Amino acid sequence: MSAEAMASVGVVDLTPAAEAGDVLRASDGRPVQLPPSAVRYTTSRHLLREVEIVDWAQETNS
Repeated sequence: MSAEAMASVGVVDLTPAAEAGDVLRASDGRPVQLPPSAVRYTTSRHLLREVEIVDWAQETNS
């Protein structure tokens, strides 16, 4: 079920892309993977709604 949801067209990955040469390291210097809490997803519909709210707020404050 979750694989189907993640594969849908409306899912947007918000996890920042790693740049070339980026390595996340622990305090002792060993390389580590991103923690699960660093991975974020949303939907295109939700992002559109956020843009509409920001636009509305900017118009209201003008």
